[in-house]
Amino acid sequence: MRLAGSSCISCLMELEKKLKGMKGIVKAKVEYLGDNVFYYQALPSSQAVIVYDQTLVSLETIKSFLKFQGYQAFKIVDQSGDKSARR
Repeated sequence: MRLAGSSCISCLMELEKKLKGMKGIVKAKVEYLGDNVFYYQALPSSQAVIVYDQTLVSLETIKSFLKFQGYQAFKIVDQSGDKSARR
């Protein structure tokens, strides 16, 4: 998924650490993609790849956690086959 909300690399490293500490998260990788500003509208500047156990944590819980941390998720691709999660 793409994330908006931070251009601070150390903040993203901290987010990755927090994600990895969540129950049900198998793997998390957050990376900074660079500043992207187009026509005065900030675009997602980082990306997260999150592998999780759906029996322990839901996509909605992960999205809520990201929102609480100050990030907004875009272009979510759920590779589990759950088409309702695609945005």
